[in-house]
Amino acid sequence: MDNCFALGRQCSILKKTECQGCSFMKSKEEYINSKRKSYNRLASLPEVRQDYISDKYYSSRKPWLTGGEDYAI
Repeated sequence: MDNCFALGRQCSILKKTECQGCSFMKSKEEYINSKRKSYNRLASLPEVRQDYISDKYYSSRKPWLTGGEDYAI
């Protein structure tokens, strides 16, 4: 797929140059929609759970609340 979100010179997820049959293959639009959906889900969680997730995976940042970095490419 020529418009895969992870494809530059090679795949940024699997370090391959061939997308055929890749289960990670998504268009940029699909990737943005997926990211937006996951951030909406995170924003709906109780604050205590959001704090735990932001500390563990986002260096204490909460981009799902601010629409900050990586919200959409």
